[in-house]
Amino acid sequence: MKTIKPTLLAAAMLLAAALSSCRKDANPTPAALLQRNNLSLDSLSLCHFNKKDPKRTLSEGLLAYYPFSGNANDWSGNGYNGVVTGATLTKGKSGGNNSAYSFNGTSDYITFPFSYGSDTTQFSIYARIKRGANGTIFSKGERRRTDQVVMSVSSDSASVNLNIYWQRAVPSVAHITVAWVSGTQMLKQHDRWEDLVVTLNYPELKAYINGKLVISGPMGDYSFLFGDFNGKPLIGATQEGYIPSRDMLTGVIDEMRFYTRPLTQEEIDYLYKH
Repeated sequence: MKTIKPTLLAAAMLLAAALSSCRKDANPTPAALLQRNNLSLDSLSLCHFNKKDPKRTLSEGLLAYYPFSGNANDWSGNGYNGVVTGATLTKGKSGGNNSAYSFNGTSDYITFPFSYGSDTTQFSIYARIKRGANGTIFSKGERRRTDQVVMSVSSDSASVNLNIYWQRAVPSVAHITVAWVSGTQMLKQHDRWEDLVVTLNYPELKAYINGKLVISGPMGDYSFLFGDFNGKPLIGATQEGYIPSRDMLTGVIDEMRFYTRPLTQEEIDYLYKH
């Protein structure tokens, strides 16, 4: 009868211990921080292999991605390229030329050809803006004529305020706001770029600023959330009548992402840190 070598037995016992410790709240040492020469079974948990890497999962459910690298093309592979009106290329967070778009607050905007479906119950909208930006980041629908959704920002040297709201057009009343989430965060002195995220996992609507959850709450009626509103989705303006002409953005947007699912906290943290 063959005997099991002590070294193999010890390895099996360590492997079993790693499996038992790989629970949801486990906090193993990140594999990237382990010294290659000192790598051992007792310092490496199987959680390292089971945990999803945000860098990889950020491609899941990606509807449209606008890094604004020389143009407003969609880098998600879905072909939702934007059409630029007035906005000019400028330096982005990386410091490279032509890597962000500047909006003048009076006539600049970008239109793009996608939209979420009317039955949407999950989504995420991500934007990286330069500190001091004010106005509309994203909108869909014509004010006073149709239902409308708007994501806007107001910021200064000390704080940034993020809003997203839905308005239903009502004859003789113009609009009734049916859902609104607004959050504010004080800014660190060294911050020059702000990461803004809004997620919906119906009925919970959340807003994040620089990786931190600033507000969350239940959303009511979503039957018209991204329905057949008139007008194209816009970056940098809200449409009133037949032209983008209201709450125009003054400031710089470095990139935008649109998802068909809510981003996780880990993914939001990753975007903010990179």
